[in-house]
Amino acid sequence: MAATEQAEVEVTWEDQRMINTFSRLTSNMSDLEKDLEVKTRQKKNLEDAESDLMMIMDDEELVPFRIGDVYIEVSQSDATERLEYIQMQLNEDTEAVEEKMTSIRKELTKLKTQLYGKFGNNINLEAD
Repeated sequence: MAATEQAEVEVTWEDQRMINTFSRLTSNMSDLEKDLEVKTRQKKNLEDAESDLMMIMDDEELVPFRIGDVYIEVSQSDATERLEYIQMQLNEDTEAVEEKMTSIRKELTKLKTQLYGKFGNNINLEAD
């Protein structure tokens, strides 16, 4: 046997299950990263909107506020309250996504260790 040849390692049903789980978790992680990017952009937009609201001198001046696909006019104080509520919800959603990502990272690390331990260089689990 040549020195460059690697011994074949049998792939068991359990190994295939771990590989499939790794693949699914990697896909989930990618989706969560995209979701986190969207939420980060939304946070920035809300901060900009809040800054713009602070520039209005008259607290009771009506400002347009989007709810779904419709804009309604609300007072500055009402708009500020609504923005704060939306920001609070967005922060909670962001924290939940980050917790899921942390959990998935731990599981991916565990699976990588097990799979590389068995298959060594015969398997590539790194993202391209």
